[in-house]
Amino acid sequence: AYMKKNAPYALLKLLQEKGKLTGTYNDAMEDSEDYQKILDDFVKDEINLNSLQVQLAKEKLPSLDMTLTQFSNFANLIKKEEGFIWLKSLEDTYITDHVDELTSAHTYDEKPIASTIFCLDVRSEVIRRKVEESGPYSTYGAGGFLGIPISFVEFDKAHELPMSPANITPQNIVFEIPVESHDEYNTKKGVNKTTKKVLSDLKNNPYTPYIMVESIGWMFGIKLFGKTFFPDKTNKLFNNMKPKKPKTTFTLDKLTIKEIEKYIRRLHTNIINEVLTTQSDTVLTKDELFILWEHLVFNKALCIKISPDMISKLKHAYHITAEDYHLQKERLSQVGFTIDEQVMYLENLLKMIGLVKDFPKFVTIAGHGSISENNPFESSLDCGACGGSISLPNARALCMIGNKNDIREKLREKGIDIPAETKFLPALHVTTTDEITFYDTDRLNVHDLELFSKMQQDFKNASLGSREERAAVLPNAKTQEDLFIKTMDWSEPRPEWGLAGNMGVFAGPRNSCRHMELNNRLFMHSYDASIDNENADILTGIFNGPLIVGQWINLEYYFSTVDNKVYGAGSKIYHNVVSKIGVYNGNYSDLKIGLPTQSVYEEGEAYHEPVRLLTYMEAPLEKVGKAVENSVAKEFILNEWIRPVIIDKAAKKVYSYEYGDFVVIKELP
Repeated sequence: AYMKKNAPYALLKLLQEKGKLTGTYNDAMEDSEDYQKILDDFVKDEINLNSLQVQLAKEKLPSLDMTLTQFSNFANLIKKEEGFIWLKSLEDTYITDHVDELTSAHTYDEKPIASTIFCLDVRSEVIRRKVEESGPYSTYGAGGFLGIPISFVEFDKAHELPMSPANITPQNIVFEIPVESHDEYNTKKGVNKTTKKVLSDLKNNPYTPYIMVESIGWMFGIKLFGKTFFPDKTNKLFNNMKPKKPKTTFTLDKLTIKEIEKYIRRLHTNIINEVLTTQSDTVLTKDELFILWEHLVFNKALCIKISPDMISKLKHAYHITAEDYHLQKERLSQVGFTIDEQVMYLENLLKMIGLVKDFPKFVTIAGHGSISENNPFESSLDCGACGGSISLPNARALCMIGNKNDIREKLREKGIDIPAETKFLPALHVTTTDEITFYDTDRLNVHDLELFSKMQQDFKNASLGSREERAAVLPNAKTQEDLFIKTMDWSEPRPEWGLAGNMGVFAGPRNSCRHMELNNRLFMHSYDASIDNENADILTGIFNGPLIVGQWINLEYYFSTVDNKVYGAGSKIYHNVVSKIGVYNGNYSDLKIGLPTQSVYEEGEAYHEPVRLLTYMEAPLEKVGKAVENSVAKEFILNEWIRPVIIDKAAKKVYSYEYGDFVVIKELP
C-alpha cells in the first residue's frame, strides 16, 4: 500500500540504491519533496540522452542501412548482450591463437628413457615442459584418478577414502598394509596419542584449565611463536616428533572365500576375547572361543558356560551375529581386484593416453597433491579427479599392477607388449613446490639404479626451473625458498595460485602442444585418435571423467571471480570453520560456497580470467560427434558452457561448435 501511494519516491530510492541517479537528482531529493517532478525530469533527461547517443552512433556507422528506430533497437540489444559479446570475443581470440599453434608442424624423434604420466591438472603444464627440456623424457596427461576408482584405507586409518571423481562410486576396496616391522612407529604414535588425550582431558575438565594455563600454557607458545616467526625450523621440529610410516604395500588381489572366512572369524574371536577378559574376567581357550563364536553366528549348540547377559551383550552391543558375518563377508569380497579387472584398468589407461608400444625403461605414474597450513580450502588444491584428495594411492596401485608378470602376459595377448626391463614407478608431484618424490624404488636392480639416479637429478633440475616460473607470478614469493615457506606458514592465505587461470582442455598427442608455453592454463589429456574404435569409446571416457571434472573446476573459478560475494567465499581473513563442513564470514553468516578471494583475486583485481572451457580435440569430427552423443558432457556443450574445437587433420579442417552446429574456422594446408 505504501509503495502504491508513494510510487515516485519508491522508484527514486530504487534508482538511488542502484547508483543510477546523478548528484543533481540526489540533491533534489534532499531539497524538495516534489518527487513526481524529480522523477519526470530524470526520465526526460534519460530519454534525451539515449536519443542523442543513438543519433551520434548512427552518424558514426553510416554503412548500417537502418532507421533510427531500428538502430535504437539494435543498440539496446548490443547493450543487453554486451557482456556475452566481450566474453565470446575474448574466447575467439584465444581459439584463433591456440589453433594456429596447435596446427603448426613439430616433430620429436628422440627415444625417451622414461615416460611420466602426470595428472591433466593445469599445474602440471610447467613441470611437464621442464621435465621434457631436462633430457630424453616424454610426458603424458590423464585424469588424476587414472581411471581406477578405489576406496582407499590408509595404513593405521579406519575409514575409507573414495579416490575417484564425485560422479563415480568405487566398487573396490584397497588396504595399505605394512611390509616391515614398525615398532618405532607404534612407540611414537603411542606417546603422541597419550599426550593428546592428557591435554584433551585437562582442557575439558571444568577445574584444570585455570591451573593448566599457568603451569603448561607456555608450551603452546613454542608452536604459536615458532610457526609465526620460524616456520621452517618449527616444521622440522614437529615433523621429527611425528611417527614415520613404514614401508607398505596394497591389497590388490581378491581374497579367496577361505581367506575371507578366516579373517572374519579372527576379527570376531578377538572381539569376544577382549570383551570377556576385560568385562567378566573370563579366559577361554582358542577352541572354546571358536565354539562360542559358532554359537553366536551359526546358532550351534553351546557346550561351555557363559552367562545369558554376556551372550546378549556380544550380540547386541558388539554385533557378533550372523547378520554382521554376512555383512563383513560382502565387504571383504570387495577388497582388491580380479586379474581381469587389473588387466582392464591398466589397458584402459595405456590406451587412453596412447602409450601402447615403444615402452621406455621407466614408466612413471605421478599422483599429485598440495601442502599448506591452516587452510580450510586445502582440498581444492589437491586432485579434483580424486574428490579433493592426494592421488598417490591410485598411482601406486597401477604401478604395482603394471609390474606384475601375469598382467603383462595378458596384456601381450591384447596387443600391448610391455618389455620385461620396463619398470613402473609411482611418484608424487607436490604442486605448491613442484617437488617430485619417487616411491617403491626398492624393486630396481643395480643397473636400473644408475639410470634412475640420473633421471632423479634431471627431475630435480626440472623442479628448480618450474619453481622459478611459479615464484615470478605468486605474490610475496621473491625466491624459491619463499615457496617452501608458504607451505609451512599458518598465516599464508595464498600458498599457491591453484588452478586460477584455467581456461581450456587439450585432448590429443603431446607433440602437438609440446612446443607451446601454456602458462598453466590448459588441462592437457593425452589422446591418440588412431587407436580409438569407431564408437569413440576412449574419447567418450575422457568426456565422462576428466572433461566433466575440468568443467566443474572451470565453473567454480568462473563464478567465484565474476561474483565472489554471491558465488565465492569472500576473504579468508574473516573465515571461521564451522563443524568441519564449511566456513562462515566472521562469527555468523550463511555457509560460504565457492572459492575465497585469495584464490582468484590479487589486490582487488581479478587474477583469474573467467572464460568458458575451451576444449581442443585432435580427432576426426565423426568420432567427436559420437563421443558427445554418448557422454554426460553433452548438456554442457549444448548449453555452451563447453566450447569444443575439433582439429581434424585427416580432413584438413578445424571446426568450432557455434550456435548448435560445427562450422569450419580454418582450412589446414
